[in-house]
Amino acid sequence: MTALMEAEALTKRFGAAEVLRGITLSFAPKEVVSVIGPSGSGKTTLLRCLAMLETPSAGEIRFDGRIISQAVSTSESRRNARAVRADVGMVFQHFNLWPHKTVTGNIIEAPMRVKGIRRADAIAQAEALLEKVGLYDKRDAYPARLSGGQQQRVAIARALVNSPALILADEPTGALDTKTSEDVMRIFRELNDEQGITIMLVTHEPDVADHARRIVTFRDGRVVSDRMNEKDAA
Repeated sequence: MTALMEAEALTKRFGAAEVLRGITLSFAPKEVVSVIGPSGSGKTTLLRCLAMLETPSAGEIRFDGRIISQAVSTSESRRNARAVRADVGMVFQHFNLWPHKTVTGNIIEAPMRVKGIRRADAIAQAEALLEKVGLYDKRDAYPARLSGGQQQRVAIARALVNSPALILADEPTGALDTKTSEDVMRIFRELNDEQGITIMLVTHEPDVADHARRIVTFRDGRVVSDRMNEKDAA
């Protein structure tokens, strides 16, 4: 099976600091993978490289076999990156919602501006996604009126707006309590089970990582363990 996303010999330096040290990893379609490790181990930098928010210092990243990021970009890699951006959804620890827009407004912005979708169609799509994450009744609320867990569910709905094949989640439960974290992880698993979306999430919380079928452990910019979750297999 062709990997959905691959990192090969990936290195990232910030000045003299080498944060990623030759990472080679692949993520198959329909996988749920946790990347875990202490603060400063490089896991968030890996995610930002995979999301094309950082350019690697060496190595390359491929999506569905196409190079989308490398140390020296080419016209082909830039073209590929533009083509696959809609296939990758991002969820952040601190939600990154626009405070001056309603819940619906946060979700419809990208499809209207990037894809030129009509407002009425974008609203209908947003409402369907809010129904999926259990927040239809909050569609006209502003982020400040929502709990942290509700804001994260809005962020998940926003990440789904382009029907991505892959969701990259950076500490998606880091600002939430235990019960709300469980609810968010349940949504991720349902997206994987029902729609086959590949989920790759970065976390430092073992209980959150345990929701994944595969657990990759980082330390000092290297992969020190890559294993299937025995609990999940059981």
